[in-house]
Amino acid sequence: MRILIIRFSSLGDVILTTGILRALSDQNPDLRIDVLTFSAFADMFRKLPYVSEIYTVEKGIALGDYKAFLKTMPAYDYLFDLHGNTRSALARKLLTGRASVYKKSGLARRLYVMFRCCRSKLGKHVVLRYAESVFPVLGCRTPSLEELRPHLPNTYPAHPKKIVLHPFASKFTKTWPQFSELAETLVKEGYDVKVLGKGDFPDIAGVERVDTPMVADMFDYMANAALVVSTDSGPMHAAIALNIPTVGVFGSTTRELGFFPEFDRCWIVERENVLCRPCHVHGRDKCPKVHFDCMKKISVNSVMWAVKAALEDAP
Repeated sequence: MRILIIRFSSLGDVILTTGILRALSDQNPDLRIDVLTFSAFADMFRKLPYVSEIYTVEKGIALGDYKAFLKTMPAYDYLFDLHGNTRSALARKLLTGRASVYKKSGLARRLYVMFRCCRSKLGKHVVLRYAESVFPVLGCRTPSLEELRPHLPNTYPAHPKKIVLHPFASKFTKTWPQFSELAETLVKEGYDVKVLGKGDFPDIAGVERVDTPMVADMFDYMANAALVVSTDSGPMHAAIALNIPTVGVFGSTTRELGFFPEFDRCWIVERENVLCRPCHVHGRDKCPKVHFDCMKKISVNSVMWAVKAALEDAP
């Protein structure tokens, strides 16, 4: 049987499909799994032995070129659309195979953000939503959340003192303003601190800045970390997939939206009593209430508590 998994972006969402692929392969070793994604993520899938073919397009591909490309692809028994946008819908239309689309509950998310309703329809992790559109269709057992943990091969032994910080995010309200203080505290306690990603960050003695523009390079750089502390972002999901203890600092996004790191060896730091959270499904460029309490009220001590708990729990 030959199936196609469709997910174009973004980094975190694509990483979250990897647990689906591994669980499918575990249950069906003879299943041929192909992937359709953006070219920026191809190297990630090449690391997975259970992925047969990787079909890629550029993010800005013209509609005519995209249609022509799809017509060169083979026929499938099943098409699993784990993106649910116009581009993936066109793939379902032009490719051969029985199609299944994951239910992202986009309307319920927006209604919850705006009016705090529909909460009963939310809270389910996105990987479980992915799984519900795949495993029952194939007549397979739907795995547990932990069985669907994103997975990227990692053979590097952890460096006991290396802590990677990722203080950046796609939206301002996902950033925690005290990452520099956290870095200084960790350096004072003897840790080898690396700040990963592109963005403004002060020069701090003992802290190394690293920008890895290629996705595969980012994975390799993180792979031997003892711990990763990150915003709600793609690198947070990458750390989880590499099976690195992970601390996620959350501000304007909440558990109801489905992306909390609720796997083993993950710690979440948030201020649950800030009632204006969430203020947007994907975060905002500025705090609509101006005070930015969801992040400013998270202390360095509370994050350090999570850091120490994660390190003590590490094997």
